[in-house]
Amino acid sequence: MKIDEVNKYLFGAAASGGLMLFLQPLWAYVFVCFVAIIIDCYSAWRLSVRIKTKYGKSTGKFQSNHAKRMVRTFGEIAGVLYLVFMMDKVIITMESLYTTKFIAGIFCTLQIISILENASSESDSKWMKPLQKILINKAERHFDVDLKEAIKEDEKDK
Repeated sequence: MKIDEVNKYLFGAAASGGLMLFLQPLWAYVFVCFVAIIIDCYSAWRLSVRIKTKYGKSTGKFQSNHAKRMVRTFGEIAGVLYLVFMMDKVIITMESLYTTKFIAGIFCTLQIISILENASSESDSKWMKPLQKILINKAERHFDVDLKEAIKEDEKDK
């Protein structure tokens, strides 16, 4: 290996290490957002299992296109967090402006709402009934389940 090649790799390692050191304060926010995405994905899978059990209209399995969407969402929120962090450090340079925390908080709040929607959709639990009155039912939108017909069938059975 020539000296020029070694220098090229050393420069690349030093540059990426410096960038990682500069962006190190973001890792906690990115990790929290990643955990929120994973929990949302799990709750969506549980909803799929409930839909399969109740109506037979879902596979009840984790699908690769959902994993692709999860990876894309993670990449988008990580990119937005990095961009906002750079804006805070380079452009705005205000010490008391915490836009990175604000953006991560908004994202996690939206993920929590999505998790609650997944948990309350088509759930027979008593503690989910108040949430069903407030949140939307994702079964109708994502799994092509006509809830009006399902409610009529349940009333006929009783």
